[in-house]
Amino acid sequence: MRKFTLILSAAALSLGVSSLAYAGPQKGRGPDANADGLITQEEHAAHVLQMFAKKDVNQDGTLDAADREAKRAAHFAKMDTDGSGELSRAELKAAHKARSEKRGKRGGKPMHRAKMGKGMAGADTNGDGAISQAEFEAAGAARFAAADTDNDGKLTRAEHKAAHDAKRAKHKAKMKAKLCEQADN
Repeated sequence: MRKFTLILSAAALSLGVSSLAYAGPQKGRGPDANADGLITQEEHAAHVLQMFAKKDVNQDGTLDAADREAKRAAHFAKMDTDGSGELSRAELKAAHKARSEKRGKRGGKPMHRAKMGKGMAGADTNGDGAISQAEFEAAGAARFAAADTDNDGKLTRAEHKAAHDAKRAKHKAKMKAKLCEQADN
């Protein structure tokens, strides 16, 4: 039963975490602060700082294992409505329903959040196991530069979509390879 609970917990956590993506032209949401359909370098940089602050749970200026664990624990505690330390099927079902209802209020679009963990390993340029604000900002600037294919300092919806689709395809291929590897073992 404990193993089943842990597997369900991991699955539920994985549903709530995805890579950084833009919410589109909704004023106040995502990096397109003025909702003009374009994301400027300044808007992107401000969004990156906002995401860093949100991820730096203990506000020590770095993203590390302590922040990830605190975020996971808070997410788990939110779903564990009876405080038992385990997620029942009913609790998972309720969490899924709440997430679906929240999506419905946003027009059916999934929530997008910055992923902090293995996906940010490339941002840890000094290899100390933690991501400083400067490293996080540099990684954000590199993502913006890669997506800004015409180098005009602005991301159009088409540029963003192309970058998002490429990242999604890469992630799907990686997950498929991982599943195949697990099936072989």
